[in-house]
Amino acid sequence: MSENLTQIIARAVTDAQFRDLLFSQSEKALGEYTLTDDEKRLLTNLSRENFDAAATELGERVSRGGIGTMGSLDTLLSPIRKS
Repeated sequence: MSENLTQIIARAVTDAQFRDLLFSQSEKALGEYTLTDDEKRLLTNLSRENFDAAATELGERVSRGGIGTMGSLDTLLSPIRKS
């Protein structure tokens, strides 16, 4: 996962206004980032419901044991991708 993709996911998890923009106007939200076509496709195809569930799980993991217990970001975020 690229650094920009990781930053976007982290920002969407922590910034509700950016998250709303990402799901309502993805091109505007992603405009300041350099992404591959595959990364853009991944982000524009995210399910809001699955993303919110993954974000909740992330918050629970951090509150239980700190950032070191999160494991792979790819593994954590895999459920947010649409089938």
